[in-house]
Amino acid sequence: MRENIEFKLITPEECYDLRVDVLTVPNEVYEYQYKEDHDRSTFHVGGFVDGELGCIASFFESKSPYVGDRSSIQLRGMAAKSVFRGMGLGRKLVEFAIKESAGRGYQIIWCNAREHAVVFYEKLGFDVKSEIFMVPRVGLHFVMARDL
Repeated sequence: MRENIEFKLITPEECYDLRVDVLTVPNEVYEYQYKEDHDRSTFHVGGFVDGELGCIASFFESKSPYVGDRSSIQLRGMAAKSVFRGMGLGRKLVEFAIKESAGRGYQIIWCNAREHAVVFYEKLGFDVKSEIFMVPRVGLHFVMARDL
């Protein structure tokens, strides 16, 4: 059993391999470097299991028409190595990021959630804010958000 689990801020470069490995759609080109990766307000979180990077997500200051004018941050590029799935790392990573975001003064956290991830986000207090929509080359999504 793995017991040494740690969440901390990481560099964008530390996210790249997992973004490519987990988020790439077969037979498609995936832009694993986001234009916001190095923005001053952006932060990236890594979840480490026994010192090995097991999951990542990035958080960008970003507005959405679905969350109003309050100070908001977008969760993007969440990915976990398959060997670490089912351990609750994703939930713990989002909980870490919620505290980090609130500490930075954000009022809302939101994401474009893949259709199959809606229940995951609902368990973390997110609500569906949009109709279903297609992200080209990725699939069906909903905008989801929660207050911080």
